[in-house]
Amino acid sequence: MIKSAANNTVDWTDNIQGVTLSNGSTITIQSVDIQDTAISMVFDPGDFSIPDGTNQDINLGIYLYGSNLTDNEVFAFRIDADDHGFINDISGSLLTQTFSGGDVVSNDITLAVTAT
Repeated sequence: MIKSAANNTVDWTDNIQGVTLSNGSTITIQSVDIQDTAISMVFDPGDFSIPDGTNQDINLGIYLYGSNLTDNEVFAFRIDADDHGFINDISGSLLTQTFSGGDVVSNDITLAVTAT
Protein backbone atom coordinates (compact mmCIF):
# COMPACT_ATOMS: atom_id res chain seq x y z
CA MET A 1 0.00 0.00 0.00
CA ILE A 2 1.26 3.47 -0.93
CA LYS A 3 0.40 6.04 1.71
CA SER A 4 0.52 9.80 1.93
CA ALA A 5 3.78 11.12 3.42
CA ALA A 6 3.93 14.02 5.89
CA ASN A 7 4.51 16.78 3.31
CA ASN A 8 1.72 15.72 0.94
CA THR A 9 -0.83 18.50 0.28
CA VAL A 10 -2.76 16.89 -2.60
CA ASP A 11 -6.20 15.29 -2.36
CA TRP A 12 -5.41 12.09 -4.25
CA THR A 13 -8.98 11.15 -5.22
CA ASP A 14 -9.43 14.55 -6.90
CA ASN A 15 -6.06 14.59 -8.68
CA ILE A 16 -4.69 11.08 -9.32
CA GLN A 17 -6.44 9.29 -12.18
CA GLY A 18 -4.31 6.14 -12.09
CA VAL A 19 -0.97 4.49 -11.34
CA THR A 20 1.62 2.37 -13.09
CA LEU A 21 4.39 0.14 -11.73
CA SER A 22 7.56 -0.89 -13.49
CA ASN A 23 10.64 -2.96 -12.68
CA GLY A 24 12.25 -2.46 -16.10
CA SER A 25 9.05 -3.64 -17.74
CA THR A 26 5.44 -2.85 -16.94
CA ILE A 27 3.92 -4.74 -14.01
CA THR A 28 0.27 -5.59 -14.67
CA ILE A 29 -2.04 -4.32 -11.95
CA GLN A 30 -5.37 -6.18 -11.66
CA SER A 31 -7.13 -3.40 -9.73
CA VAL A 32 -6.32 -0.06 -8.06
CA ASP A 33 -8.16 1.70 -5.23
CA ILE A 34 -7.16 5.37 -4.88
CA GLN A 35 -8.25 7.02 -1.63
CA ASP A 36 -7.33 10.47 -0.25
CA THR A 37 -4.34 9.16 1.70
CA ALA A 38 -3.69 5.64 0.38
CA ILE A 39 -3.39 3.69 -2.87
CA SER A 40 -4.02 -0.07 -2.76
CA MET A 41 -3.19 -2.40 -5.65
CA VAL A 42 -4.07 -6.03 -6.36
CA PHE A 43 -1.99 -8.26 -8.66
CA ASP A 44 -2.78 -11.60 -10.26
CA PRO A 45 -0.50 -14.36 -8.89
CA GLY A 46 2.80 -14.30 -10.76
CA ASP A 47 2.39 -10.79 -12.22
CA PHE A 48 4.50 -9.20 -9.47
CA SER A 49 7.05 -11.69 -8.22
CA ILE A 50 10.41 -11.17 -6.52
CA PRO A 51 12.45 -14.41 -6.30
CA ASP A 52 13.70 -15.55 -2.87
CA GLY A 53 16.97 -13.97 -1.78
CA THR A 54 16.74 -11.12 -4.29
CA ASN A 55 15.40 -7.58 -4.44
CA GLN A 56 13.97 -5.29 -7.09
CA ASP A 57 13.73 -1.58 -7.66
CA ILE A 58 10.11 -0.71 -8.43
CA ASN A 59 9.11 2.58 -10.06
CA LEU A 60 5.71 4.08 -9.24
CA GLY A 61 4.17 6.30 -11.90
CA ILE A 62 1.07 8.39 -11.38
CA TYR A 63 -1.05 10.07 -13.99
CA LEU A 64 -3.30 12.98 -13.19
CA TYR A 65 -6.69 14.22 -14.22
CA GLY A 66 -6.53 17.09 -16.72
CA SER A 67 -8.48 19.54 -14.58
CA ASN A 68 -8.86 20.72 -10.96
CA LEU A 69 -5.07 20.76 -10.48
CA THR A 70 -3.59 23.41 -8.20
CA ASP A 71 -0.16 24.93 -8.79
CA ASN A 72 2.49 24.24 -6.12
CA GLU A 73 0.63 21.37 -4.47
CA VAL A 74 3.02 18.68 -3.17
CA PHE A 75 2.81 14.94 -3.83
CA ALA A 76 4.67 12.87 -1.21
CA PHE A 77 4.43 9.07 -0.95
CA ARG A 78 5.56 6.45 1.57
CA ILE A 79 5.41 2.76 2.32
CA ASP A 80 5.01 2.33 6.07
CA ALA A 81 7.64 -0.02 7.54
CA ASP A 82 5.37 -1.65 10.09
CA ASP A 83 2.05 -1.37 8.24
CA HIS A 84 3.14 -1.91 4.63
CA GLY A 85 0.00 -3.74 3.52
CA PHE A 86 1.81 -6.33 1.39
CA ILE A 87 -0.02 -9.66 1.34
CA ASN A 88 1.67 -12.79 0.01
CA ASP A 89 0.41 -15.37 -2.43
CA ILE A 90 0.22 -18.78 -0.77
CA SER A 91 2.80 -20.21 -3.20
CA GLY A 92 5.50 -17.66 -2.31
CA SER A 93 7.72 -16.78 0.61
CA LEU A 94 6.46 -14.60 3.40
CA LEU A 95 7.45 -10.96 3.80
CA THR A 96 8.58 -9.70 7.18
CA GLN A 97 5.95 -7.98 9.27
CA THR A 98 8.17 -4.88 9.58
CA PHE A 99 10.68 -3.56 7.05
CA SER A 100 14.01 -3.32 8.91
CA GLY A 101 15.16 -0.29 6.89
CA GLY A 102 12.25 1.85 8.08
CA ASP A 103 9.63 3.68 6.05
CA VAL A 104 10.24 4.14 2.33
CA VAL A 105 9.57 7.83 1.59
CA SER A 106 9.58 9.60 -1.77
CA ASN A 107 10.95 13.01 -2.53
CA ASP A 108 8.46 15.86 -2.37
CA ILE A 109 7.13 16.38 -5.91
CA THR A 110 5.78 19.88 -6.49
CA LEU A 111 3.08 20.24 -9.12
CA ALA A 112 3.72 23.03 -11.62
CA VAL A 113 0.55 23.92 -13.54
CA THR A 114 1.07 25.79 -16.82
CA ALA A 115 -1.87 27.53 -18.42
CA THR A 116 -2.51 26.82 -22.11
